[in-house]
Amino acid sequence: YYGCTDVAAINFDPTTNFNDGSCMYLEASLFVATTEGCDPLTINVINQTVAYPESVCEFIFSSGDTIYNCGSSFNYTFSEPGNFSITYNYYFDGFPSSAQLNNIIVNATPLTPIITENNGVLSCANCTGGVNYQWTLNNANIQNANNTSFNNLQTGQFLSGDFQLTSSSDQGCSSTSNTEFV
Repeated sequence: YYGCTDVAAINFDPTTNFNDGSCMYLEASLFVATTEGCDPLTINVINQTVAYPESVCEFIFSSGDTIYNCGSSFNYTFSEPGNFSITYNYYFDGFPSSAQLNNIIVNATPLTPIITENNGVLSCANCTGGVNYQWTLNNANIQNANNTSFNNLQTGQFLSGDFQLTSSSDQGCSSTSNTEFV
């Protein structure tokens, strides 16, 4: 059963067994379900504070942005890789309260490969080290084809169809090239 599992919240439900981010508080409190991903990373920031009409809700992102929003939730996008934090300041009737969320990790997405074909050899024009590569033919992985180039003439038979190259990082971020028909 989904609901609020925090006994400190004003809407605590003892029958719930999974916290869905719906807990509400009289002090500054926020919830973010996703704290790691690939750039650009969009997160949904849930304001768990009971915001009165005269209150001020200030969200300060370590990426440099400040958003004033007392609504129940909003989306924010981190466009660059890094380790970020959010500071939430809530002001009501002269009383401030704050909450902080640290370690929002945004991993770098590898460059999108640019592939070309020349006399049966497919190659990547902008590939660099530090990432993994996988060639596909008609959306299926080509076995042992995980370099920046693929020699179609050395396969024993000339393969024809839609080729693509996917670059992926150890953190699970990936980019796929446009299709090259051979």
